[in-house]
Amino acid sequence: MTWSLDARIPLRLLSPPHLEAALQGAPATALLVEGVGLEQIAAPAVFQMPFLPGEQTHKVDCSCCAGRGAVAEALDRMFQARIRGRCAWFDQVIGVIGTVEAQREVLGALDQDPLARARFRLV
Repeated sequence: MTWSLDARIPLRLLSPPHLEAALQGAPATALLVEGVGLEQIAAPAVFQMPFLPGEQTHKVDCSCCAGRGAVAEALDRMFQARIRGRCAWFDQVIGVIGTVEAQREVLGALDQDPLARARFRLV
């Protein structure tokens, strides 16, 4: 028998119309939200982190972040809030994605950003 333990936080992608159903009866969930955030959710998540696709807060060659994308930075802020107790503890993340560009950016962050890849896994 082979044992496998993956302690990374599960992250799955959903479009906005499927969000409410996914949150019903789900474990403590945080949302990675494309855009400025969600105002009305019938079954609220414990935390929300917005991102704007294609946005970079620093220039590409900046030494502090090496040109990390908006999703990688949002996931980093989300993880930091979780471990520092700045938000309620969450057991999973749902990426609320409405565009192909945002989906590509999330997948790219999970594939290419070492910190995002070490902390989160796509399910």
